[in-house]
Amino acid sequence: MELLLWCSVLKDTEATEKGFMLTLLRHFRTSFILFLIGTGCLLAFNLSTPHVAANGSPNEPFAFIPLAWLFLGLSAVMFVVNMVITMLGIKRQHLDC
Repeated sequence: MELLLWCSVLKDTEATEKGFMLTLLRHFRTSFILFLIGTGCLLAFNLSTPHVAANGSPNEPFAFIPLAWLFLGLSAVMFVVNMVITMLGIKRQHLDC
């Protein structure tokens, strides 16, 4: 009897962990996408080949550097905000029980 009770508790725990992970993925999706865009900007800057135009001016995609900083900074801010909101929601759920 105790074994059956322990197995049902274990299954409920696994379902709760899966639900928790899905909630985390849903909450942090925006910050992850912004992080990927920022990383893509840095990668695009590093993979681009600079060249000199006919009039002697250099042509390099310097715009990717501030864009990368912008997206990486927004990603960090969104991550912290979502973390605080998620932790407050979890804390509020435990206080309601």
